[in-house]
Amino acid sequence: MNRNLPADDDTSGPTPRSQRDDAAKDVRRVALVTGGSAGLGQVIASELIDEGYRVVIVGRSVDRLADARERLCRRVGRHRSADNAEPRVIDFACSVTVAEEVESLRQFLVERVGRLDVLVNVVGQSDRGLAIDLTSQQAHAALDVNVVSAMNCARILYPLLRQTRGHIINIGSLASKVSARYLGSYPLSKHALAGWTGQLRLEAKEHGIHVGLICPGPIRRDDAGERYEQLGGEGVPDHAKQPAGGARLKGLDPQSVARAVSRCIDRRRAEVILPRRVRLLIVLQSVSPGLADRLIVRMTSGKN
Repeated sequence: MNRNLPADDDTSGPTPRSQRDDAAKDVRRVALVTGGSAGLGQVIASELIDEGYRVVIVGRSVDRLADARERLCRRVGRHRSADNAEPRVIDFACSVTVAEEVESLRQFLVERVGRLDVLVNVVGQSDRGLAIDLTSQQAHAALDVNVVSAMNCARILYPLLRQTRGHIINIGSLASKVSARYLGSYPLSKHALAGWTGQLRLEAKEHGIHVGLICPGPIRRDDAGERYEQLGGEGVPDHAKQPAGGARLKGLDPQSVARAVSRCIDRRRAEVILPRRVRLLIVLQSVSPGLADRLIVRMTSGKN
């Protein structure tokens, strides 16, 4: 199956050029991005390349990975690092939900690049449905993709990150913090990811490893959210099949989320929530759940 070929939340602007220039000098640093063959994962990979990292993109499809590697190489305008000795983009095909395949990934990293400085767990999926209709099979499937994938990578690659006092960045969601209606197994799994990330952050400090969680709202996609039309079932209104379950939130530019990842790494931030204004809702949910519920219902009512 394998084909192995050679912040804060202020995302208003790019990283200062001086920082980028300094980062570009150290092309020994290696970042690994799961789900890096498309979508947000590919944008994050591109941002890290710009920051001077050699980037390993991981996904299940050999062909999609090869296409993504070529696009990333064209974007940065070079296939090799500053000393022209090593490729700046490397792809590795595996399923990160399977521990044995992640172990093969670890062995590849040791043999091919010899280190790991940043792990970004992007792999995830969402669905639609009523909480009362959620089955154990659906819950296990969502946890496998949204949580176990990150757990596998963090656990198996931890010794490499410990050597570099590196970073683990997990891509959560606003659904990691606020439960909206009709999102099926998504809030369950993303809340679990946030809880595990918090525990890991505390325990990894003694080893010098930074752990961060990025919680973005809906992210703009080329398909304009058409994929959600196929999700949901009985009892799920049409507006809930939109991004963010129909919440009236402007879609985030994927590049702004990628910049948030970069800043989270640089500043060793514990957590970044996008957009900023949702922070108030999260705080309100802690102190007045009833009022927060009413606001959430209004935000996701499908009415302007």
